[in-house]
Amino acid sequence: VMVNAPVRLPINSIAWANYALELMGKRTGAFTITMGNEESDFTAANLKQYDAIIFNNTLGILLEDPEKREALLAFVREGKGFLGFHGAAATFVQHPKYDQFPEFGVMLGGYEDGGHPWEPRDTTYVKIDDPKSPLTAMFKGT
Repeated sequence: VMVNAPVRLPINSIAWANYALELMGKRTGAFTITMGNEESDFTAANLKQYDAIIFNNTLGILLEDPEKREALLAFVREGKGFLGFHGAAATFVQHPKYDQFPEFGVMLGGYEDGGHPWEPRDTTYVKIDDPKSPLTAMFKGT
């Protein structure tokens, strides 16, 4: 599993999530973690060594190169895993243009559109893939 973890940001939760992921991998033996924060890691050839990528509280424009963006999308299309923790929804968005990589938002299931969900809004949309799941039962299929 490759974790793209922007440790240069002063957000303490990033370091704790990185540590938790390392501990989970070590204690279960189910996976090993490679921490990275370099755009150069996102080549099709390099990504082949991983089963999943985690964006741990990433935000802003991480990949400018269209080939590297395509490598990320192809990785997931080919059946590999992708997880986005918390701030990942603010990845590839930056004021004043919040859809600089729309395919990423589709892959993630959404992205920030200029504000947090606790700010007043007329409508917030939630896509329910499995209305029978206990995780989405409270929405009653709507």
